[in-house]
Amino acid sequence: MKEIPIWEKSNLSLEEAAAYSGIGINNLRDLTSHENCRFVL
Repeated sequence: MKEIPIWEKSNLSLEEAAAYSGIGINNLRDLTSHENCRFVL
């Protein structure tokens, strides 16, 4: 299976978002845990 580069993906997992942004997974969980978060699908 061909792997898609992270910069071409429209949606990222927490692990991918952490690697791409340099923000820790726990911090991303805190940022995305709010009910009205616009970053979560």
